[in-house]
Amino acid sequence: MKKRITCALLVLVMLAGALPSSALFTDIVSDSERWAAESLASLGIVNGTGGSAFNPNGTLTRAEFCKMAVLAAGFSEVSLYSSYTIFPDVLASEWFAPYVNAAVRKYQIIRGDSAGNFNPNTPITYGEAVTILLRMLGYTVEDIGYFWPCDDALKAEQIGLNRGMRSFSTSDSLTRGQAAILLRNLLMTEQKEGGLYITKAFRTGDLSVLAATWETDTELANGEVRLYAGEDASIVTSSTALSRDLVGLRGTPVYAQTGNKLLGFIVDTENLETAVVQSTSIDAITTADGSKISIPRSCKLLVTAGMVDYTASYYDLRPGAQIYLYRDDGGSVSLVTGGQTTLSLASVGVYGVDDIVFVRGSTILKNGSEITEDEIDKFDVVSYVSDEKTYYVSDDRVTLLYEDAKPSYASPSTITAGGHTFSISEEASRYFQDLTFNRTITLLFDYNGNVAAAFNSARVGGKVPAILTELGGEATVKLLSNGLELKGTPSFSGFPEVDAGDGEGVSSLYAQVGRIVGFSQDNQGRFTFSTYSFRDTSAGDIDPVKGTVGRYEFSPEIRIFEEPAEGMPLNEITQEDLGPVTLSASKVRHIERDSAGKVSLLVVSNVTGNGFTYGLISQTQTQVPAGEDLEGNTVYRTQYTLNLRTDEGTQQYVTFRNPGLRNTSSMVPGGIATSVLAQTYSEAPPAFKLERTATVGRDDFDTREGVRVGNVFVELADDVLIYAKSIDRFLTLNEARSNFSTFEIYCDRDPGDGGTVRIILVS
Repeated sequence: MKKRITCALLVLVMLAGALPSSALFTDIVSDSERWAAESLASLGIVNGTGGSAFNPNGTLTRAEFCKMAVLAAGFSEVSLYSSYTIFPDVLASEWFAPYVNAAVRKYQIIRGDSAGNFNPNTPITYGEAVTILLRMLGYTVEDIGYFWPCDDALKAEQIGLNRGMRSFSTSDSLTRGQAAILLRNLLMTEQKEGGLYITKAFRTGDLSVLAATWETDTELANGEVRLYAGEDASIVTSSTALSRDLVGLRGTPVYAQTGNKLLGFIVDTENLETAVVQSTSIDAITTADGSKISIPRSCKLLVTAGMVDYTASYYDLRPGAQIYLYRDDGGSVSLVTGGQTTLSLASVGVYGVDDIVFVRGSTILKNGSEITEDEIDKFDVVSYVSDEKTYYVSDDRVTLLYEDAKPSYASPSTITAGGHTFSISEEASRYFQDLTFNRTITLLFDYNGNVAAAFNSARVGGKVPAILTELGGEATVKLLSNGLELKGTPSFSGFPEVDAGDGEGVSSLYAQVGRIVGFSQDNQGRFTFSTYSFRDTSAGDIDPVKGTVGRYEFSPEIRIFEEPAEGMPLNEITQEDLGPVTLSASKVRHIERDSAGKVSLLVVSNVTGNGFTYGLISQTQTQVPAGEDLEGNTVYRTQYTLNLRTDEGTQQYVTFRNPGLRNTSSMVPGGIATSVLAQTYSEAPPAFKLERTATVGRDDFDTREGVRVGNVFVELADDVLIYAKSIDRFLTLNEARSNFSTFEIYCDRDPGDGGTVRIILVS
């Protein structure tokens, strides 16, 4: 398969020094300022002002510029220069003291004013800044001239120190964005005695194109980047996470004086142009503004296939792609890099695989929550809706056995996987070219639930959460992410048999029916499962009104499930079902948070009472044969029988675990988990006894809707059961109020916690 090179150009925040993942500055509009700032940030010379901001139009103080200057010189001995005072207005306790002290003692590039002060918090002027940098380059007043600062500004222009900058008078305050260009120029300027200044503290590589980083190319290992020096590709390890905004640009790789790890990358802006493709031909590129750029046969092109001749792959530059063009000394285009495409309406791409440009100022949503590009994971599907200027990101996927494709294997419009037929768009069909039948593949879905891509499961796979809804000779699962229902032959591997009585064994997988499981299909076509461990139960109280669990907000797409009793099948409920009052943290059984840190999955213990069938329950127990011991003697096991009586008749449930009720033939108000009544086996005790909440009179009822218990109005369940023991009958409420005066109320939980009346005994 061809190597794919991704150039992602959405600006995010880039902090100084090594980072676990790259980030970009989001507030720099100027390309030249942004590339300079990102280049310096890769070496730890500059950083942002907080969050994703660089504040390019803000001014720099003399202390701030001094720090940047000595860091550009390779300064690192902070502790050696932080314990003394040189200027009376630069105390040793100030954050900038070691940098100012080093600038005086180690580099001799700054001086105080006539009063002996440094004035650290005064904005630095353009004239002061170039004077400092000229000293760093080895120039003296004899080389420059005695008319400061005009001679210094003139010298800076002569040697190209201000190339790419806007015009400044010597007394103008220097902005942060323009200071970044000035310092970038310093690094790439010849010293008075020869050699680029950057080589004083660093080692440089050959001029190269930064083709990809480990974050933009899934074929690269963590920390790796791919460089092209001419047509030669190399993979190097970086000690810092290079900004994705630098991918696709040509520049100078920067290394430590010793060792082979890449420290940073300085963008080369000489003869660089940017454009957006409207159309291409074998000898020209027409840009979005209607301009036509001639391309000679000798031009090279860096696209998904690598560094190739432009004539061999010009068609890979798709409409909407932002590209970089480099001209030679004669003005001809010698190199085009890019291949990244802005997703259009209804278009999708796979992050880290496809070439995606993020439109600045757009919104990125994942699972309904706003995120940054940094929070998009490899293999997430990105869909752009231009009318909304919004990117929708989906991490929905499933691993299934690839069975068939029509009408062609290489470009199918439908495929069969996991016994299910999926429609495949023309855009998604390209992912099936190298896939093989009777092997597992992982399907990736967009935010609408459509198949957007597919990969060999060895490349991206794993189990996904699903509800095991049915189990027998065939299993039925429902994916938690998008509701897709699949049926197939189950594998019971990993789930040992347990004794079900009468010498019969049954797989413990049956205990997972109705619960969340990890799901995938194997190469033999079997549905395979894993238990889904509940975790993170100490997040805090649930506030259904605010939509929070502790300090975590609900995701707009939160899924909430209720576990009526431990180990029981789950019932999906809504935020409204949680009620109007705060629920104790003890009700939290499990939470998961999305990329934005919001709660996307919440499992609670019994909070609605709706997961049970209520009625009059009795429990008995008997000893039943369970096999023989080694001597041939019959071994017995306790079998518990529950009888649940309602106005529709009596249901019976048998279990080998004590449900916890007192053994008696007397019928008492209680409930059994509804889902358990339909099962042949369950490991968890399924029943509980209801405690009497209160005794009221007929006048305490408010028609058929509720009853007053003290000062609390308690709702009646729609299927509330009313039983008269004296006549052994279930009654309607009107019938009961007409003939009886005393009403024992049984609620599923405390009325103060939103309890509902489930059973009423009348006398």
